[in-house]
Amino acid sequence: MSSKTEWLRRASLVAAAAVIVTFSLAYQPAAHAPPPAARKPTKTPVPTSTSTPTFLPSPTSTASQDPASLLIYALYYDTYTSNEPEEAFELINLDSSAVDLSGWQATDGEGTVTFPSFSFQPGQRIWVTKTATTFRSEFGFSPDFEYGGNSDASVADMTGTAPTFANSGDEFQLLDASNAVVDAGVWRGGDTARAGWSGAAINP
Repeated sequence: MSSKTEWLRRASLVAAAAVIVTFSLAYQPAAHAPPPAARKPTKTPVPTSTSTPTFLPSPTSTASQDPASLLIYALYYDTYTSNEPEEAFELINLDSSAVDLSGWQATDGEGTVTFPSFSFQPGQRIWVTKTATTFRSEFGFSPDFEYGGNSDASVADMTGTAPTFANSGDEFQLLDASNAVVDAGVWRGGDTARAGWSGAAINP
């Protein structure tokens, strides 16, 4: 179960009009090497923004596994573009073995999308976005998956109903192929009673 406690391992990055909640790791099992350096988004021109990260204390989370090896690493919910087509999240695999994402799901409770078959390698990070073309124009690289429609034939599509992350507060869960909650996050005015989470919401 995730809670404000385990998420002290994670940090909130606030930059200009956009908000990316990043989750840095407080624990790294001895058997695992440190994850590779994150690909940092290179924002397209944003007036009068120095984009200096402000790291705030983050809530903690006690994952339901011991510890979970596949985690939500970042969540981009308050974006620069109107209607926020580049909403996105990043996952990381801390296991020493590859994980088949076939049948895994991501949900905010209103929209749920399902991964196709994909071998998620140890130490790998993947970005998943609503609209790949908008994401690439802002971040400077292509995501690994998109779930809001086929905007880019070179990016793998997920199936289902696209979640929409509320800027005022929402919940996000990662479910494995057996529908068990693997990791979760709640921010601002989101529902802290959501399965997989305990404690107060994150307020970046």
